[in-house]
Amino acid sequence: MPSGIRKALRAWAQGPMRRIFPHDAPPPGARRAIGLTAARGECECFQVGVRAEGFAANYLVAEPTALKGPRGARLPSRCVEVFYPEYVPARWQAANQRRGDVERTAPGFFPDPLLPSWTFDVAGPGAPPARSVWVRVTIPRNARPGIYRGEVALCAGWRNLKAENQAAMPAVERSTTVRFTVRVWPFAIPARPTFLSTYWFWPAQAAQWHGVKLWSPGFWTLLDRVAADMQAHRQNVIFTPLIGALTFVSGAASMKFFTERPEDQMIAVRRRGKRYAFDFTRFDRWCRAFFRHGFRLIEGEHLTIGVAQGLPFWEGGRGGKFVRRSWKASDPRYEDFLQQLMQALWKHLDKRGWRGKYVQHIADEPGADQAMAYARVAGIVSLAAPGIEKLDAIGDAVYGKLVEHPVPVEHHYEKVLRASGLPREAVWVYYCCAPTGPWPNRFLEYPPVRLRILPWLFFRKGIPAVLHWGYNFWGGFKKESINPWDDTTGNRWPAGDPMVVYPPRNASMRGTIIGSIRWELTREAMEDYEYLCMCRDLAERGNAPAQRLLHEVERRVVPDWTTHTRDDKYLMKVRERMGQLLAKAYRR
Repeated sequence: MPSGIRKALRAWAQGPMRRIFPHDAPPPGARRAIGLTAARGECECFQVGVRAEGFAANYLVAEPTALKGPRGARLPSRCVEVFYPEYVPARWQAANQRRGDVERTAPGFFPDPLLPSWTFDVAGPGAPPARSVWVRVTIPRNARPGIYRGEVALCAGWRNLKAENQAAMPAVERSTTVRFTVRVWPFAIPARPTFLSTYWFWPAQAAQWHGVKLWSPGFWTLLDRVAADMQAHRQNVIFTPLIGALTFVSGAASMKFFTERPEDQMIAVRRRGKRYAFDFTRFDRWCRAFFRHGFRLIEGEHLTIGVAQGLPFWEGGRGGKFVRRSWKASDPRYEDFLQQLMQALWKHLDKRGWRGKYVQHIADEPGADQAMAYARVAGIVSLAAPGIEKLDAIGDAVYGKLVEHPVPVEHHYEKVLRASGLPREAVWVYYCCAPTGPWPNRFLEYPPVRLRILPWLFFRKGIPAVLHWGYNFWGGFKKESINPWDDTTGNRWPAGDPMVVYPPRNASMRGTIIGSIRWELTREAMEDYEYLCMCRDLAERGNAPAQRLLHEVERRVVPDWTTHTRDDKYLMKVRERMGQLLAKAYRR
């Protein structure tokens, strides 16, 4: 390193809607200060860009201060959390993208996982010049309204580490600070989310990566952390295995089961003569774990594979021996088993007072030619459990009348809504590896606005709930092992589609939920939804400014699925105006 270059740590603050990449320079007008606004009970995030200029760095540390507020009020430093974005690959770009549809083109590396601490893996002359820090500010529900001021102190430098056999370099360290303010509005968002949201959790994959055995004490501790993380991101519906615990629900030829051992099955099954007995002990513990964290619905797993195949299960008998059962869904033996399972489950849910908190899948994404077979299985379920509500991800309108809650993919929503004859509040929606092109989604290379806009569209359309299949799908497809840190596609899907949280990067992180930028933006988007609902309440009470603002949302922010605004600055201005309007209405 030339000795004449001044060594300095340069930092700047920016909002969460444009990510910081390894070679980014500070944007025009960048400052070491940023202002946020937040309701009570809300989280707000910002980023700090960091460049080590004139020296090599192999570590970076960020430390927040407490926030000083009005009339001696304070928010402790624990209300401010810092994370260190890591870069993961997008191996290919989602199809049908046009200019402006992606933040950067793929293949390439994108910031997404949020690490709890950071030591540079790439150091010295080969290190990228820019790094970033993600800052999350959580506002307590009892916070006094007003402006709070805080700082994040940053320190970066070089340490010679003997274990890494590095060439000796002069030790150096530089530090700087960024300032931030938070205007806390005089209103709170609801603690209980208005919107229903389910991101599917795959328990066996979590157990495998975190090094715990399914249903062991360590697993239940991990599950509580998962439930807390989901609750913190305003999730309130949990996908729940019954007897299958599948890794992927598609076609029989591509299936792999985690219930390869009888002890992995959540609901134990025993048979005496023609009658089955079911042990719901694990099921109950699972449900209670999520109910403790405010979840509203248990979402029972699919009862068939591709409609044609019944869900395989282990059946216990005399002498402690288990037999693997795998029958066609149309086999009378499976129909008898399914009838008994659903009768027992429905009776058990009634005993626990959970009938109104349960919905049931039949088959995932059935084809148009499978409607008769689907209707037969759904009929068995409804007869065995009268009053049970069914839901499924569907792409064909024929299924709109076969379930209480059809869940069409975005681009089939309007068609299914019309065909079902159901009210809007009964029809959910899902998004996943499709649609691509101008449709909003959460793919890794998409600009954040294309994810954050989704709840605005749900509000606009009157959609009550959303489903996505990938909270933590860390497995592969036709591969025995895939490391999500190296492959964000699961060897098949668009980058980022299988997950919004990451597995432990090393043994020291086991038991830690590694979130992501996209997961943080999902929470912020759900908070946007609460603002919209509160504005609607004002509008329905005759508040003219709220009526005008919601009209603008419909006309300019989200006219329709593919014509939503791509201007993140405009979207944030509209959100700021909603906050101002609500603050005026709720000020005491």
